[in-house]
Amino acid sequence: GVPAIKRGIQRCIAALQERIASEEQSKPPSGALPAPGNPAAAAAMLPPAPRPAGAEAPPPAADALDPKGPLSPAAMGPPIIMRMMIAKMNSTTKGHVSAIKLAGSSVIDEHMSPLIEQLHSSSVEIKEIDLSFNRLTWQGLARLLDALAGGAQDELTHLYLGGNVPDEEVEQHASVIALRKARPDLVVDFSPQLRDAQPCCTVGLVYKNSPASHAGLQKGDVVMQFGMAQKGRSLAQRFGFQPAMSNEGVGMGEALLMATRYEDVSKTISPLVRAFIGMPIDVIVRREASKGEGAAAPPSVGAASGGW
Repeated sequence: GVPAIKRGIQRCIAALQERIASEEQSKPPSGALPAPGNPAAAAAMLPPAPRPAGAEAPPPAADALDPKGPLSPAAMGPPIIMRMMIAKMNSTTKGHVSAIKLAGSSVIDEHMSPLIEQLHSSSVEIKEIDLSFNRLTWQGLARLLDALAGGAQDELTHLYLGGNVPDEEVEQHASVIALRKARPDLVVDFSPQLRDAQPCCTVGLVYKNSPASHAGLQKGDVVMQFGMAQKGRSLAQRFGFQPAMSNEGVGMGEALLMATRYEDVSKTISPLVRAFIGMPIDVIVRREASKGEGAAAPPSVGAASGGW
């Protein structure tokens, strides 16, 4: 049942966090990442990171993470997929990882330091960065933009940052202006679009005063990502690299695959909703423009978050 699935995921993630911590301790200091603050963190992997749009999500249940009390995302350290990506960049030759694809992956300002440090390294050659629909504010975004304006990753051609900060603030921000001036050939895209994602399902009836209603979901919204789950893309297509799979049992790659693969409402959405009652689950949706706005208007993509 759902409780057993939840306990199994928590045990799996705890083991993976311990393995990552052990591997990081054995690396040279220059390549090391902050050790994870809390190993029992199924919620850190399954709920995604898109910034809530117009709805305050309730805090996680006190017993949902650690018996001693929940830790903040900053205290828990970067999400597993981000740790795996940086470890991959540290362990491969130049050019083997050419894209950083972390859209909807629970990245916050406090997680940006190891990523920016990696961008300054001469051992990587990144052409695309996608950090759309995370929980980044201008504090974290400005650090990234300033690093790129200062010459980090000259090979970079595309930077996607939509769904983090209000659109109307973008063009007036000093760091955006400075980057566009320093690197006019770099495509800096703040449009709220989840690239290459396939529709998962369409929202039907939304009950009044339900969590979905409070989160801002409307009938007809097309779900593009629910939790961390997307439809129809391999891990390599979605994140830009292929996590290693274990020959025995459930390894990091297998756990990531289970947490990010959308099958259908009964197999993906229902178990997540039941397993995370009282905790926020973020949903990225595509909403078609209303008839009054003109047929030529493109669909908008946004994030909703609510306690389920």
